Amino acid sequence: DMRHPGSTNMNRTIVLSTIKEEESTLSRSPGYTFNQAIDHMGIGCFQLKVAIVMGIFWMARVMELLLLTFLGPAIQCHFNLTDVEVALITTLPYLGYVLGSGLYGWLSNRYGTHRMLVISCFWVAVLGVGSGFSPNYYTLLALRFLIGVNVSCLSQAMTYYAELLPSSRRTKWMNYMQISWPIGSLFEATLALVILPSLGWRYLLFLTPVPMSVACIVFWFFPTSPSYLISKGDLLGAQRTLTRIARSNRKMLPQGHLISDEEYTPTETASRTETSESSADSETDPLIVRGNLSVKVKTLKRAEQVEGRPLRHLAGSFRNLFVPWRMGLTTLLLWTLWTVNGFVYYGIVLFTTEVLENELVVNGTCVDSFDGRDTECGLTTNDLVQVVWTSAAEVPGLLLTIFIMDKIGHRRTMFVEFFFATILFALLFICIVDKTIVMLVIFAIRGLLIGGATATFVFSVQIYPTHVRALGFGFCAGMAYIGAGITPFFAKVMLPASLFNGKLTYTIFSAIAPLLIVFFPYEPNKGKAMGEL
Repeated sequence: DMRHPGSTNMNRTIVLSTIKEEESTLSRSPGYTFNQAIDHMGIGCFQLKVAIVMGIFWMARVMELLLLTFLGPAIQCHFNLTDVEVALITTLPYLGYVLGSGLYGWLSNRYGTHRMLVISCFWVAVLGVGSGFSPNYYTLLALRFLIGVNVSCLSQAMTYYAELLPSSRRTKWMNYMQISWPIGSLFEATLALVILPSLGWRYLLFLTPVPMSVACIVFWFFPTSPSYLISKGDLLGAQRTLTRIARSNRKMLPQGHLISDEEYTPTETASRTETSESSADSETDPLIVRGNLSVKVKTLKRAEQVEGRPLRHLAGSFRNLFVPWRMGLTTLLLWTLWTVNGFVYYGIVLFTTEVLENELVVNGTCVDSFDGRDTECGLTTNDLVQVVWTSAAEVPGLLLTIFIMDKIGHRRTMFVEFFFATILFALLFICIVDKTIVMLVIFAIRGLLIGGATATFVFSVQIYPTHVRALGFGFCAGMAYIGAGITPFFAKVMLPASLFNGKLTYTIFSAIAPLLIVFFPYEPNKGKAMGEL
């Protein structure tokens, strides 16, 4: 005010005094980390909504993968394809998954899982419908490859979900989420049973992306992960999201203000010395008002440092998958384990269709090849029914995993399930005349493999710290797709030519899994934050 300069100065002095007093009060109040906030709020309405949407994403992922099992036999006669071309329609999408996993893992670390999931879902829906109009084999092949690139991002749905779970209940609730995998498998198998005999494979391609498209529209209104915002230095944005979660859960946030994990120390108390307030490291930004509370957000000159570099520069850094050396060993072992699991799991799925399409016994003698075997195109209705009930094997496998993982831990669960799957693979070498018994053995193998895969998944998500979790898990998923991309040439080409060689290959690969698990140096600790070992 030009007429009353003294009054203006006095008001300014009062405001500055008030701000200084408020800063002093807040600096003495305890801070809380993101994980502490999530643990404090527990499971509530928000997590349940996220679980439903993430579960549909997980269903959509397995539906797109299982679709390839039905697509190959369905189009073989339509396009007059060789066995190699049928194998390629499965392999090329998996190559897309491999490329997309690393790409979307990096993009998710840089730009957020929420944004990448929405983008990938849009393209899966568009390309899925487009593939149903494919005029020829090569157009279909190209579109399924592009779908593979974008479907790979759906794996990141679990990292979004896991970060919002309290540490003491994370393993159990992530196991509950895995039930959406067999539900998706059963849903796709049932959809194929209803659609293929009457409407054909094109309508199956049209309808498969529908559940994912609905979930994507709902997910658009969900917030960006607070953990991601913190890794980028946006504490205010993370605070707003945590407030939204608290309101949805009808819970209160802890007292104090949000701080980064690096800023927090276990010895931190509610009282902070004047020395720390005046240090260069604790410079503050202007006060940020949230409701009736003024929250002092520290600049992250100290809090965001890891090995002298800001977290925003470390996010998505490939090098951090291998530092320290035990993390590097864990990463390499996980990559190998995911590759083996993808190879064996999708191999047994494809082997199931081969068994259903062909006779195992001729004139009382077990055959060693399926050459010259096909008498009709595609899977019959009876074959599709059997695919449905073998897919149901994954439900008891997951329930077993949920039951034992909390009791014996991640690594022991993986070891036990992969070990017994190997034993059952070895049983397939016995000449079994009754095809029903063979299908029961396959039923048990699928249950054990999906259980082992679930334990591996939960282990992988929890083992990586926030700033490389999406990247680390993305590469793990990519390794599974490498195994899954290779397996069609063994299940669809080599195995029909020599059942002995095919069974031997899958038994050896299955035996590698428990051997790898013995050498894991880390076990995620129950009740601790993700990335704490």
